[in-house]
Amino acid sequence: MVMPSLLRQPLLHFLAIGAAIFLLSAALDDEPAQPPVVVTEGRVEQLAEAFRRTWQRPPTVEELRGLVADFVREEIYYREAVLLGLDRDDTIVRRRMRQKMEFLATLQAEEAVATEEDLAAFHRNHPELFREPAQLAFRQVFVNPELHGEAAEAEALRLLEALRQLQDPERAPELGDSTLLPVELPLGPLDAVGRSFGESFAEALAVAPVGIWDGPVASAYGLHLVLVLERRDGRLPPLEEVRAAVEYQWRRDLERRVMEERYEALARKYRVVLEVAE
Repeated sequence: MVMPSLLRQPLLHFLAIGAAIFLLSAALDDEPAQPPVVVTEGRVEQLAEAFRRTWQRPPTVEELRGLVADFVREEIYYREAVLLGLDRDDTIVRRRMRQKMEFLATLQAEEAVATEEDLAAFHRNHPELFREPAQLAFRQVFVNPELHGEAAEAEALRLLEALRQLQDPERAPELGDSTLLPVELPLGPLDAVGRSFGESFAEALAVAPVGIWDGPVASAYGLHLVLVLERRDGRLPPLEEVRAAVEYQWRRDLERRVMEERYEALARKYRVVLEVAE
């Protein structure tokens, strides 16, 4: 990407850096006791580019001076806070520093290039990440046990016979009890049916005949006569169909492994002591 011409002008950099150095010097009455705050040309361009991305234009001379001055102020406050130990017992600061260390560990994974062998092996070794669940579409006619009591199952069997003899399938819902449940569910994951109607209901539909009214099948709501319209078995798509997803998961796994390896290397430098009150 080409930097806007305004950001590449040495004079603009000189003015901004000069302003920051002036602010830093004016803030100290005595001889500086800490290492200098160095504002490099690269840092100035970074500040200017961040401004440009936010506001869709390059900063003016005054705005860039302000950005540099704010960077210097932030650096001084940060150093003084560290000297005072303010970072040691602050949970938010500690968490943020951990996140930054972990982010450094992910850079290696972001730059890595997956080979065809890498993706094929990951796809083969982690089928659970890419397997498509079984799917089905069905209709249902509801029998409400609260209305029929002990005769609910007998009523369901009577309706089942009537449904199998029915000439007009569109009239099927008229034969059952009223319900807010959908009369027909389009093709969708079998596990979604389980979440809506219960696992035992989904298991029954997984083996029910296709194209024939069957039941009764119990759910948390009552009894159902079901007509499975279509069923597709679960499958593991070939790598060619899910290449993008495989590469994404491969990279996330690499990030996790790199992060863990780097942590273990760092942890070997420390001795952990657990103090327990006697």
